[in-house]
Amino acid sequence: MKSAQPLVPITACLVATAILTLLVPACSGTASDAGGAGGQNGASCPEEAPASYQPCPAGVNPRGCTYSAPCNSGEVHSFHFQCDDQDRWVMTPQACEHPSDRCGALTVSCADGSWYYWQTVNLVNSCPESRPAEGDPCTPNDADCGYFCSDASTWTVLQCDGSKWMGDGACD
Repeated sequence: MKSAQPLVPITACLVATAILTLLVPACSGTASDAGGAGGQNGASCPEEAPASYQPCPAGVNPRGCTYSAPCNSGEVHSFHFQCDDQDRWVMTPQACEHPSDRCGALTVSCADGSWYYWQTVNLVNSCPESRPAEGDPCTPNDADCGYFCSDASTWTVLQCDGSKWMGDGACD
């Protein structure tokens, strides 16, 4: 395991996350409940957020780990993960505002007003970082993806029909 990362003020994490579009551990809380080393009896959090269906490592912080990620909505969200009784990562439930919003490499998506953590052994559906144009090519692995329209206030959800992106008409 890599050495502990120092805690960084949340404003620095937001800037770093927005610029680097990477997952940033230790962006909130203290060393005992955020990414990086610390916690009870030397317990720690992995430096990177857990991947889908990934088992919890030995010695992980029993209070869980918090990770932040930039989302298609342009917001940076923090997600808290803990290990369940089967030693698999589970995400603390929280509300979301934008349907089909995705958050970079973190395997979460917004559906029915809540964030969901993909727990599958299959390849997780992906979304382009920027809103594709209707009719642009897509791959069968692409999913329903949410973005702001060019007016920056209307939210739209595009779907991949297996070969091209189809819009919901919200930006028309």
